[in-house]
Amino acid sequence: MRYVVLHGNRDVTALSGPELERDDSVVDELPAYHNVLPQDVFFIASNSGVNKSIIGMSLAVEARGHKLIAVTSLDHSRQVPPLHVSGKRLYKIADVVIDNLAPRGDTVLTLESGAGVCAVSSTTLMRPLRQRSKRVVMKCVSGLKT
Repeated sequence: MRYVVLHGNRDVTALSGPELERDDSVVDELPAYHNVLPQDVFFIASNSGVNKSIIGMSLAVEARGHKLIAVTSLDHSRQVPPLHVSGKRLYKIADVVIDNLAPRGDTVLTLESGAGVCAVSSTTLMRPLRQRSKRVVMKCVSGLKT
């Protein structure tokens, strides 16, 4: 998402909130910054797996015939409504899904004020990738779904 700010015409303040994830026009901008080859495999990480740009990009990847690996929280995704007009969720589109096991809201500690802290999705993202990267890539290449 940072590419549309760093290399495009969007203001840097767009990075400070959830607007980019919820803006489906990002899908049209992002591919312009990369040389995508037919054999490329896409990797998309989204804790909720329901925001417009995430689903739009996933559908574009699928339409172009690329394999898609997703890291998402199945628990969170199943508890929130999809925001994309298609009504789809990331885990339903991906060829391979890695559940990051993060809770809804992505935090494991609630302060007295009610604010959630200690996000776990970014931490849990790397562990399954290190452990399963070879197996995941082999499944993608062979066309199997999990």
